[in-house]
Amino acid sequence: MEVAVFILVVLVFVALSGALVRLVRVPLPVLQIAIGAALAWPVRGIHVEINPELFLLVFIPPLLFGDAYGAPKRELMALRRPILDLAIGLVFFTIVGFGYALHWLVPSIPLVVAFALAAVLSPTDAVAVSSIVDRNVVPARLMHILEGESLLNDASGLVMFRFAVAAVLTGSFSLAAASLSFLYAVAIGILIGVAALFVAAKLLQLLTRIGGVPAEAQVLVMVLLPFIAYLGAEHVGAS
Repeated sequence: MEVAVFILVVLVFVALSGALVRLVRVPLPVLQIAIGAALAWPVRGIHVEINPELFLLVFIPPLLFGDAYGAPKRELMALRRPILDLAIGLVFFTIVGFGYALHWLVPSIPLVVAFALAAVLSPTDAVAVSSIVDRNVVPARLMHILEGESLLNDASGLVMFRFAVAAVLTGSFSLAAASLSFLYAVAIGILIGVAALFVAAKLLQLLTRIGGVPAEAQVLVMVLLPFIAYLGAEHVGAS
């Protein structure tokens, strides 16, 4: 029950932050971080132990789905080369550079542990990028590249994190296995996302032919779609 109340409280404040951001005139992620810090204040804050997998399931799919749904698809396809270069090459370069730098600054931290920490920190957040960057200042082409890169870089960061943790536990690392795991996560993740969208679209078309689709059914399908895609990818190890 405490976890359910915690999730409801977080969702309420997420909704309120959308209205408050117009009054305080700060980036939405900054305001939400401040609200989260206030709610988790050590003395009188909300302190609940929540399963990390449950947290990811509740919050990550709708956030990424909402940001990806509003992204310009045609522009992202046209800019796919620089987006992939940044989402893959820049993330790996950042992980390696930050990992070696951290190990050099703090020699007591093993190199593979430094790589794991770098893999957590290196991917940019899609929601934060679209909220913080001023679209009126940044050129449209650069904004599309940043949005596309932030949507795709989690795959490369996640693969590096998994294999860095595996290297810590087993003492071995395989570049070939890491590369195959990355390709698997990207390919299967895309296929599951496309399949979920295809099934949802066909379902709505079928309901329309039968007797029309109520607005409630359309909303329900759109709400469930990101969770279905996330759970499907999680089930086959591609999330």
